[in-house]
Amino acid sequence: MGLNLKGQNRLFLGIINVGFWFLISLLVLTNKDYLNENLRTDNPFLITNIYITYIALQFVFDWVGARFFNNNAFNAVWFFQWLVGTLFQFGIWLCLFYLISSFSFKGGLFCSVLLVLLVLPILQGPFAVLINLNRYSKEKNDKYNENLLIINTNEKSFTGDVVYYFFRKINVISNAIRSSDYYSIESLRRSDSFNILLKTNSVLIIWNLLGVLIGEVFNLYESDEIELKVLYFASWMTVWSFLSLILLTRLSHNSVYACDAIAKNENKSLLIKWIKHFPDIVGENGHQNPLKQAVFYPIPSIKSRLDALKTNSIGTINFGNLTRRNLFLSWGVFNLSARSVHCNVGRPLLWVLPPS
Repeated sequence: MGLNLKGQNRLFLGIINVGFWFLISLLVLTNKDYLNENLRTDNPFLITNIYITYIALQFVFDWVGARFFNNNAFNAVWFFQWLVGTLFQFGIWLCLFYLISSFSFKGGLFCSVLLVLLVLPILQGPFAVLINLNRYSKEKNDKYNENLLIINTNEKSFTGDVVYYFFRKINVISNAIRSSDYYSIESLRRSDSFNILLKTNSVLIIWNLLGVLIGEVFNLYESDEIELKVLYFASWMTVWSFLSLILLTRLSHNSVYACDAIAKNENKSLLIKWIKHFPDIVGENGHQNPLKQAVFYPIPSIKSRLDALKTNSIGTINFGNLTRRNLFLSWGVFNLSARSVHCNVGRPLLWVLPPS
């Protein structure tokens, strides 16, 4: 199966998966009166049952993604990674639910979300290590003045990124890229990511909090029952996160072009080879249709990136790959589709660090 066909099949799966949770969320939001009357909120296991239902339904999509569109990766290692990633997501959601339940004052939900969103970025590195079942090594690269966290994984599509490992910035990279001829050029591309990491996370925190405020203004998740309030809140923020997939992609393109420009000044020929090789790793190559690329692909096609190098059409605004980074950060707002896009469905390690 060629790259284009694989990419198209994965895109189709992602569209179905994201669309499924988007429609479920709309159904919940448009049928609140019915749910208020028929859902038994005196059931102490209501939220647990809802989460189990979510996990069971999402597992079907994850299984299809792993079994048919990820080199038949469905095996014991994959299942343990899936289980660890699912438990981490459950832990984050459980903490958020507890905070919302405890902060009963006006604005308590906003404060709960803010606390979780501030903590999540510093857990991104540790979560990646643990989901990969602790198979990693660390390295100090004095040439590029960076701390490396090398993830030893068979997940070909894993590229890593510059993230926080608790309170320290670190370049997370796969063992395959680290041992390849392209490591030097990718490190150059990421050099600016160390400087803008705080800005990237800040923009995304503001974006998610804006969604929370809009929901409060329009009473989209108002309820006297905490279980229903959380259900409505998760549904609204899934819709809001869907908007981010569409609206933030163009800014993500700018970040790719800006990183390419940095590396171009050092070794243009190697950069061009890397740009041409990159789709073979991540299994996607943008789209020749500019509209589809602007909606579905935060990483532009080979042609788009090479054209940008030729014309020096580099975006002046570099906030990092906002679309992909928000997939993990949106765990902090109960985004049901955070594991559903074409790049990470059925790929547990990429739930935390999607291709970027």
